[in-house]
Amino acid sequence: MAQSDITRKNMFKFLKKHFFDILFISILIIFLITGRFNILFDRAKSFLGLDKGENIIDAEMTDIKTGKNVSFSNLKGKVVLVNFWATWCPPCKYEIPTFIKLQNKYRNDGFEIIGVSIDQGNNKQILSFINDYKINYLVARQNKSTFNTFGEMVAVPTSFLINQEGKIEKKYSGIYPQFSFENEIRRLLKKS
Repeated sequence: MAQSDITRKNMFKFLKKHFFDILFISILIIFLITGRFNILFDRAKSFLGLDKGENIIDAEMTDIKTGKNVSFSNLKGKVVLVNFWATWCPPCKYEIPTFIKLQNKYRNDGFEIIGVSIDQGNNKQILSFINDYKINYLVARQNKSTFNTFGEMVAVPTSFLINQEGKIEKKYSGIYPQFSFENEIRRLLKKS
């Protein structure tokens, strides 16, 4: 075998092994050269969503059960748990009894839960689900306002705990036991 054949074979192995690394770096270089790097940051922000300490902008949504409009400015002064979920999501279904208990236990202390459904389709299916699971908290559909506020949900369930000043205290990606939520809620409500 000639030396050039060995070199060519090694080059192909290298390219095959590092294809995505090379592609990623090439895209970054193109964005840097064209001055469009801010597009990457904006897109990344929509995927990552908000972090601890960030303020919630005044997202508006409609309660599926009552048809009333709700905005975060109306909830200032309360501790709010915003839960993104779907009717087809088994971990989401598992969390619902926990949220019902938390809503019952802390509602009178200045605590609210908002379930934001990412389901496609009509409200009839979601209303049926709400009734079947006896959900006792506000449920809305994801809309442009919630998307602009919280970003794109890459996993459900995803929950955000918001303090009385309207800032993110904690983000929960995936399923968590009741005590994880309750400890933080009690801390924010200053309950022992």
